[in-house]
Amino acid sequence: MRHAVIMAGGSGTRLWPMSRAESPKQLISFLPNGKSLLEAAVERVVPLTDDDSGRWICTNRALAKSVEAALGFRRDRLLVEPVGRDTLNAVGFSAAVLAKIDPDASIAILTSDHVITPIEKFAGYMKAGFDLVEKRPNSIVTFCIVPDRAATEYGYIERGEVVDNSLNAFEVVQYVEKPDRETAEKYCAATVFSWSSGMFIFKAAMMLEVIQRFQPTCFEGLMEIQNAWGTKDQGSVVEEVYPALPRISIDYAVMEPASRDGEISLVTIPMELDWIDVGSWSSFARLLQADKEWNRSNTAHSLIDCAECIVVSDDPGHRIAMIGCDNLMVIHTKDATLVCPKDRERDIKKLVDEMG
Repeated sequence: MRHAVIMAGGSGTRLWPMSRAESPKQLISFLPNGKSLLEAAVERVVPLTDDDSGRWICTNRALAKSVEAALGFRRDRLLVEPVGRDTLNAVGFSAAVLAKIDPDASIAILTSDHVITPIEKFAGYMKAGFDLVEKRPNSIVTFCIVPDRAATEYGYIERGEVVDNSLNAFEVVQYVEKPDRETAEKYCAATVFSWSSGMFIFKAAMMLEVIQRFQPTCFEGLMEIQNAWGTKDQGSVVEEVYPALPRISIDYAVMEPASRDGEISLVTIPMELDWIDVGSWSSFARLLQADKEWNRSNTAHSLIDCAECIVVSDDPGHRIAMIGCDNLMVIHTKDATLVCPKDRERDIKKLVDEMG
């Protein structure tokens, strides 16, 4: 059976002050169409499964009730982490549980913080990924995006030989997570490198084998959880085991080493569609219409001699006025306002950490 799991446990600190621990970016209704990122993600998975029994959201305990209330999502289709332990364990947890429920499970791991259009084209790429892992069950499929800049916040995938012409699938020669600026520029200059989209499709059993190979400590804990799942000990075992799992991303833990291992089949499918990773205010601003001076705003505003500014408010009627400002972001909420040069955006996380 085909399953789609949306990862929705992040805190989104780079989108402070609108994104908070109790109401992170994926739950905020701040898209231009009035929907939240998670609502948009759920809409994308509908065409991927036969019915809602194959649709899942993996989130943490602090957000589970909010996710359930916001989406009306089936409670028994929430995979709830006691605490966040990064993406390897979220993916492994999902694979372990679904393998227990459905030993032949094919799983798409999807994101809750991307804006992807058109949905129909996206669904076509996902179908190709499912088709491929069902034809080649020992494969892990990644999806890649043509880069438009030398970004250091994404992983890069080097495409090799064609694996399946009908599915436009290529072998992965190299998977490099978050390279330095010089390396990213070199990759962008080469036509065979693309960004990793952070989305994968695989057989649950295959992912667990790969985790066992590269992260045996995580695997042992995940197997304890799998064995207890559906029994009276499920809750207590998850509470005891999950917080002790080593914290690491799937990119560093599995994808990079797997790309260097000749025995594991990593395959990538390029996606030619509109893809925005809403991980910062600069990326969010790409969703907003620019004026002739390349200012972007979602609220009432009055700007004189301003260029390339980002002006955002959670109250569309709140007017923000600026004079003589270039490359500045102003983010207003009812209880906090951020003013920051765009080139210092990376320090927002540091600011949030210092504020506690």
